[in-house]
Amino acid sequence: MAETTRDIRFDVLKGFAAILVVLGHVIQFSVKGYENSIIFNIIWSVQMPLFMIIAGYFSLTKKENNLKNLLKSLFSYLWPFITFFILRCIISKYSNPLDYAYELIWHIDGSLWFLFVLAIFKIAHFFGRLFSKDKNNFKGFITYSFAFFIFIVLYISPSVKLGFNFIGIKYVMYYSFFFYFGYIWHLLQNTKIAHYMNSKKLDIIAGIFSIAYFVIIINFNLYLASDTNIPQVLLRLLCSILGCYMIIYFVFNCKLTSKFANFLSYIGSLTLEIYYIHLLWMKFFCQTKDYTVYIFRYLYVALCFAFVFFVTVGIILLIRKSGTLNFIVFGKYNKKEELEKQ
Repeated sequence: MAETTRDIRFDVLKGFAAILVVLGHVIQFSVKGYENSIIFNIIWSVQMPLFMIIAGYFSLTKKENNLKNLLKSLFSYLWPFITFFILRCIISKYSNPLDYAYELIWHIDGSLWFLFVLAIFKIAHFFGRLFSKDKNNFKGFITYSFAFFIFIVLYISPSVKLGFNFIGIKYVMYYSFFFYFGYIWHLLQNTKIAHYMNSKKLDIIAGIFSIAYFVIIINFNLYLASDTNIPQVLLRLLCSILGCYMIIYFVFNCKLTSKFANFLSYIGSLTLEIYYIHLLWMKFFCQTKDYTVYIFRYLYVALCFAFVFFVTVGIILLIRKSGTLNFIVFGKYNKKEELEKQ
């Protein structure tokens, strides 16, 4: 079978999102009143939605939709989720990890919550594909959509009695739309609709979306929006979609031959590891500061970001030198070991 060429643009997107995640957390840990910052709100509005859209895009593959592949995917998501929880218990010196594990049921953001959410989406996607005989025609698309969201509805149904924090229900409910949008994006690529949208029309759409995005982000604090206020949730959802489209459009329409693009692509191949490692230790380095002269605040954030980011990458490279350690921590084999297993 001929090898498929890897599309570097998706790695660039993931790399850009990973940098936003680290920068957002640095601001969160080091700046007093960060929640009212437009810069933080811009970062927060697109960082995780962009990851979810990309995950949804790559859910549509030629791989056989069987239980073996599903279990393999679930392991790749849930193993780092578990090891992160264990390491966090050790580093934070929790006296009773069982109590913390119970608390995790109600607050999955105590570990790498997005991995748990992606595992749920993978199961929903499995059922969607299972009931959709032909995913490429309209009937198959409707069947997939119905099965996918029926599973999501069933998953979030305990919220009626147990609340939206139970087993990450609020995350599953909100980010399911981004995952689904990524799936639709991939599905529509080779359709008549995609061929109808020439570059001029896409330029106009991108321009309108960009204006709408900044109008919303300037006038509405997305981070402080209520999770139970439906109009606010919908506005936040809309703004994130507009922002993600803006970023995707830019990446897909600019030349990616520069060293910066290659750097982002490399970072994009380490997104899980970067998210994992920087969260384990950065809170011990970054401390909330409040400067009267704002230029020092930005300088402090820049220095914190540079330190956290490059130390994180350095730790990842050290872990990756040991195939066994790399597998224990991240659940990943090194490239050489992956080839040997094939």
